[in-house]
Amino acid sequence: MWAVALVGGFGWAAGRTAGLFDFTTEVGHPTPPRGWEFALALVGCLAIGFTEEMVWRGYLLTRIEALTGSAWQAVALTSLGFGLVHLYQGVGGVINAGLVGLMCGGAFVATRRLAAVALAHGAYDLLVMT
Repeated sequence: MWAVALVGGFGWAAGRTAGLFDFTTEVGHPTPPRGWEFALALVGCLAIGFTEEMVWRGYLLTRIEALTGSAWQAVALTSLGFGLVHLYQGVGGVINAGLVGLMCGGAFVATRRLAAVALAHGAYDLLVMT
């Protein structure tokens, strides 16, 4: 249930920042992915989601929380960092990733469960990719 709610929140954040993305290349209308392409995208997105959440929420957030004594300072700092590593996506990518980081960090602090946050992250990436 947490994962579904987070994906909805991610969609909201993406909708609010869509006009800020600095994409300059035309992609055209790609053909729908074949079964094996979708399977590869699914595995890749889930792997990226779990890896990023283990690093940003599972490790960095808990370490910063231990140093500062504040879960919400740790959420703010890791969200800022998470947004900044998406600078290659332009200003919109930084803002969107920062908002996603705030939602993931908040959900992790509230539940202390990384699996739902990582699953939501992977599902969001898959939705964006496909």
